[in-house]
Amino acid sequence: PAQTLPNNVSQRSSLGMLPHSLSGSLVLVACLCLCRVVAVPIQADAESGSSRTGGDFATGGSLAEKGVVGGCWVRGERVEAEELVQLRVAVKQSQSGLEALEAAVMASSDPSSAQYGRQLTLQQVQELVTPPTHALQTVRQWLREAGVSSAQMRESSNGDFISGLVPSATISSLLGGMTLYHFECGGAVSTTIIRTREVPRIPAHVADVVDFVSPGYRFPAVRRIEDVPTRIKLQPAPPPGEDSVTPSMLRKLYNISANGGKSDVSQGVASFLHEYFSPEDLLAFQQQFSPASTGRTPKVVGANVPSSPTLEASLDIEYLMGVAPSVSTEFWYTAGTQPHNRGAEPFVEFLAALSSTPDMSVPKVFSISYADDENQVDLAYARRVSVELQKAGARGISLLVASGDFGVGGNTDQICHGKPFIPTFPASSPYITAVGGTWQQKPEVAFEISSGGFSNYFARPQYQEKAVRAFFKTAHGTLPPKHRYNATGRGIPDIAAQSANFPIKVKGKDDAGYGTSAAAPVVAAIVSLLNDERLAVGKSTVGFLNPLIYSILDHGLGLFHDITSGHNPGCGSPGFSAQQGWDPVTGAGTPEFGKLLEYVLSLP
Repeated sequence: PAQTLPNNVSQRSSLGMLPHSLSGSLVLVACLCLCRVVAVPIQADAESGSSRTGGDFATGGSLAEKGVVGGCWVRGERVEAEELVQLRVAVKQSQSGLEALEAAVMASSDPSSAQYGRQLTLQQVQELVTPPTHALQTVRQWLREAGVSSAQMRESSNGDFISGLVPSATISSLLGGMTLYHFECGGAVSTTIIRTREVPRIPAHVADVVDFVSPGYRFPAVRRIEDVPTRIKLQPAPPPGEDSVTPSMLRKLYNISANGGKSDVSQGVASFLHEYFSPEDLLAFQQQFSPASTGRTPKVVGANVPSSPTLEASLDIEYLMGVAPSVSTEFWYTAGTQPHNRGAEPFVEFLAALSSTPDMSVPKVFSISYADDENQVDLAYARRVSVELQKAGARGISLLVASGDFGVGGNTDQICHGKPFIPTFPASSPYITAVGGTWQQKPEVAFEISSGGFSNYFARPQYQEKAVRAFFKTAHGTLPPKHRYNATGRGIPDIAAQSANFPIKVKGKDDAGYGTSAAAPVVAAIVSLLNDERLAVGKSTVGFLNPLIYSILDHGLGLFHDITSGHNPGCGSPGFSAQQGWDPVTGAGTPEFGKLLEYVLSLP
């Protein structure tokens, strides 16, 4: 199973994740984000008896201490005392249950396991990770003492999330008197959230039983895929023609013969932060580029504002449906910015919603275009998110996330020249499938924006051990300096697909999409078609994909197009180079649907 850091690991063992050759600068980054969190989970204030927390109020962290506000966010007015704000508490789950969950998700996902395909139900998953009784009692009592009634809050079915709308003044009191502010990120779409610039304080006995509390001082990344052509000095895509990356071109390139519709399986797009689509744009796209999907519309879960469509959401929904035209599709919008909910962390809100959706109605594949710099995410928060990803995988849900669009430079590339590379999260979690990017077709080559590298938070999981070791052996002599990456970390990405020159329809006009945000829905659609074929013959969905991907590589089955040229520059460096086999630019390569279908149908 993948090697995440247990809560009681020592400071020495946490540093053991990192190679001894790392420079002082990377060790400093690792210590800010790892050592203090792991070695000293709670730092109680001797005078007040309270504990400092970090990230989205997870134990430990560095963002507020450094006065960092991520990316484009600008502080606005103070939140009024009576304004209702979403409060969410992530209660620590049963440790023995977490170990059983990890074992279950790996066994059901490993083709060599006798348990392959034997997935858990939502109820079974929730029962496994139910928090200890004392943890729930402690959190409930803490809330009651602050004047938060049970009527204001709701609990997940097993109590591992507690959330509700609470006056800003009450949240301030709960979290040590911190001040909440409105923050805005401008651009083509303006987004407002509620956060704080202060390190919150909660009682030590409460901090011992929670993973994080939000709202916090973690600022979600805002992806602007329309900026990709400018960054890499590309001209906008020409009018759709023979060489355009359309659904029909992708289906031909990846040998996709199925349309779906043989089962009742569904697929979904996860959208955040004012990213919406227009049904009119979708219909125009279908009529021009995907006749087989014409007239099919996605079910909307959450909000959608058709009058304000964006490039990101339009690209996601048009290509997910275009490549898998007869698979039922859902559009899940989780902003964290709805009225009374601007304090929410959008990705956590999405995962919480996923964990509360019944097995019969939840999509079995999601395409996700959401990425933070890993070093801007608190470790305790990242670990809890990874647990939520495991919960999905154990239920047979495949989650595919864009790896990012700045090569080895994370989401920014501006602050790492001469410094360690920046992996992205959640792509760096061992329990999600990270999708990198390619372009050109004869042959496909790595697209230079494709984010990849190695996690500084999560050790390399066993399922990719052989493939990553082979990369280091093959790439010897072409690797960046050792101090710029963590050679023992989880490798990113896992797989890739085309990611440039995608014609799309948005706001009634022709536009073009670029980036791994384009690749993710393509791979997600392919996985949906594999699911449809397996379910049609009475088998399970493919579920958590990574053990399957690396088993195929390890056995030399040749089910992916191997990408062997190109690289992913960033941080003032050429980055990594694509190599034979797995590499930290395009992962295992791009999918060959026909061969993959034959193989997955042969599995139990």
